[in-house]
Order: sequence, then C-alpha cells, then structure tokens
Amino acid sequence: PAHNTRQNSYSAWYYVLARYPVAMVMPVLLLLPVSTILGAVTFLGERPDAWVLIGGAVVVTGVGVVIIDPKAMRTAAADKKAADTRSDA
Repeated sequence: PAHNTRQNSYSAWYYVLARYPVAMVMPVLLLLPVSTILGAVTFLGERPDAWVLIGGAVVVTGVGVVIIDPKAMRTAAADKKAADTRSDA
C-alpha cells in the first residue's frame, strides 16, 4: 500500500510539472510542512504553539505571493515557452 501511494504521488507530481512552469509549481512544495502540521492537528490531536502557527502563516503568505504575483507568472510562462521552443528544436 505504501508503495502505491508513493507511486501515485510521484505520478501526480510529474503530471503537474509537465503542464505548468517549474517556477510556478516548486513554491507549492513549500506547503508540505504546513499540510503535515494540519494533518497532525486533524488526525493526532496535536496542538501547535503560536510560533508554529505564525511560521505556517508566513509560508502560506510567501507561497501565495509567489504564485499570484503577475510578474512572476509572466516570467514563468516565458521560461516555459523558451524551454518548449528548445525541446522542439
């Protein structure tokens, strides 16, 4: 079962990487610790302290700024287009 979960996770990750610019996808990886904390709270009844919550808010805000920033999105789209052009040649 763990092997199937890992295989499905990698498949999903590479599927997303093939369709979106790396500069847009990679910041989402930074949300992994935040989702882990949410899972610990939900399934294990953990109670994070204020510093953990502040850190999580900083990470989520930072990822949001990177992903939503129009300039960053244009740059990422240009990078993907350039990479696609190189791979077609």
